[in-house]
Amino acid sequence: MSKYKKVMEWPDIEKSLNGLKKDDLINFIKDLYGQSTDIEMIIEARLSKNNRKILENYRKKIIKAFMTGLEPPELPKIKEGMNAIKDYKIATKDLEGVIDLSITYCEQAINYSNEYCYCEEDIEDSVNDVIQEVKQIISCDNTNTYIELFKDDLQKLYQSADKAEDFMFEEFIGIALEEMGVEKS
Repeated sequence: MSKYKKVMEWPDIEKSLNGLKKDDLINFIKDLYGQSTDIEMIIEARLSKNNRKILENYRKKIIKAFMTGLEPPELPKIKEGMNAIKDYKIATKDLEGVIDLSITYCEQAINYSNEYCYCEEDIEDSVNDVIQEVKQIISCDNTNTYIELFKDDLQKLYQSADKAEDFMFEEFIGIALEEMGVEKS
């Protein structure tokens, strides 16, 4: 599979977009909207006033990435799950929602790993990447709002990781919690 090679860079695209009339820009977005579910979700998330419903749509996407319902199970779609978090963050700038989705991602990864005895490095790395992003968001919150909102959820996540078949989950999440100042109990 060949990787797409860009023909234009962002400054060129931005210049072209700035040159479009309002109607042409709206038609361009309309054309994009029907191209894929991912694009539709990003546009809806950016423009919607109902962030809770948008958040739940992204949560479903994360859950679907891990629970295929097939026997034998498919491998988890790690990239799709992580992209759901990234797309939500880009579209909404809602960091509280990003933390919420990140916890869901980690829970799903741990549950999948336990249920199917799937303890591969790619899933471990993804959980580490996601929990590091949570740590980064929380460390930049000078009001401690996020830590207060998610302290219990993070502790439950650690307890789940502590019981997981794959000990790396407990290590990654435990270290991150310590660095955030969250007790593991």
